Amino acid sequence: MRKEFKKMSYLSVGVLISIGLFACGGGGSTESTTDMGGDSTAGGEDSVSGGTGGGTGSGTGGCVNFPRPLVGQKVKFELKDDSGAVVTTSERTITAVSNTSVTQEFGITVAGISVASTLVETFTIANNFRDITRETITSFGLTTVTDYQPFQRIFVDEVCEGQTLNSTFVETSPDGSIQHSKNLTIQAVNVPRTTEAGTFNTFRVLTEETDVVGTSWIDIATGVTVFLEFGNINAPSESGTRELVEIN
Repeated sequence: MRKEFKKMSYLSVGVLISIGLFACGGGGSTESTTDMGGDSTAGGEDSVSGGTGGGTGSGTGGCVNFPRPLVGQKVKFELKDDSGAVVTTSERTITAVSNTSVTQEFGITVAGISVASTLVETFTIANNFRDITRETITSFGLTTVTDYQPFQRIFVDEVCEGQTLNSTFVETSPDGSIQHSKNLTIQAVNVPRTTEAGTFNTFRVLTEETDVVGTSWIDIATGVTVFLEFGNINAPSESGTRELVEIN
């Protein structure tokens, strides 16, 4: 979730990384792309159960599969601060996918100024986990590398209601090194969540790290994080939301 806060403070640099739940969308939400794959159970992809479109329902229980990123997928988000004002809009297009990396082109617009960047995420996948080892961002002709040791672990391909995961790792970037211990909980599956882009059948993920807490709703049909709430209990001004407004 610290990536979301970086997005808020990094506006002057012009880079907006998609979260997370996992490097930004998906099974555990951080900022990455969190997109995963397959057919769903416990109600199915087309079954919208467990509450209204606010995403607070209890879910149906069981497990669901969801797809990994697809080349050509395009999404647009609005990032809002704690007052509800739009801070940035961002657009992302998946341009390359393999079993060890995902590349996306993304642009953000802040105060009428648009910036384009490229993000490459490197990882391994095994046993329904994606272990992220590196993120490389190129913007303004400059490349910044962030390494995760031994790796940042998130869910991929399948999640089950009530499932938990602890990911402990060191993030190293040009800004220095930070120790993380992140707890992820799949709170509910088959929960409807309505955004400006429509109503989606999602699974809901709680991410906790020290004083940082976030809740993500991830679309079961596409693996895209359609809504994200994040906050710092010691700094309310570092709270906000990210909402999907378009998907193609």
